[in-house]
Amino acid sequence: MKNPQCVAANMPAHERKGLAVLALTQIAQVTQLAEQHGISRQFIYRQKHLAEQAIDQAFAAPNTDVLFHLPVTPAWLD
Repeated sequence: MKNPQCVAANMPAHERKGLAVLALTQIAQVTQLAEQHGISRQFIYRQKHLAEQAIDQAFAAPNTDVLFHLPVTPAWLD
């Protein structure tokens, strides 16, 4: 159950994303963001870390490992 007085728990996803972007781009200091929104610095650092992970995953080299080997024989084609 969410605490009605907990701002961070009730914050919509688009606001969380906006905070993460601001923290990543260093437009505003984390302390200032926390004070402006009434949330903890730890929460902003957590959102920033999640955004960094998502960016790293998006730009990671594609996995080219072979998942399985399927021999195709003439009998199988028939």
